[in-house]
Amino acid sequence: MSIKTVQSALKELQERFFIQKEHCYKNKQYITNRYKIIYLTKNRWFKLDPYIFKTNIKSTDFVIYCYIISRMKETCKEAFPSYSTISKSTGISRVGSERDG
Repeated sequence: MSIKTVQSALKELQERFFIQKEHCYKNKQYITNRYKIIYLTKNRWFKLDPYIFKTNIKSTDFVIYCYIISRMKETCKEAFPSYSTISKSTGISRVGSERDG
């Protein structure tokens, strides 16, 4: 993913009020950005395995992966959304969600 793509995604997340960007300084010199998540539904957190970021997973596949994780029951780690539900919930066409079976 290019830096321009990352910047564009971060800008869109800010405009939709999902994240807030703050500049961080040390000794009055800018060093980095801090990103805070500002929009989350109560009790709807989920963890991702950091390994996923080292793969070359497509963005649509990542969205579907996150959606499935968000629908899992904590006790059994399973989810049962239909193709249609995944498509409607993520905005990804049904053809794309059926691609791999």
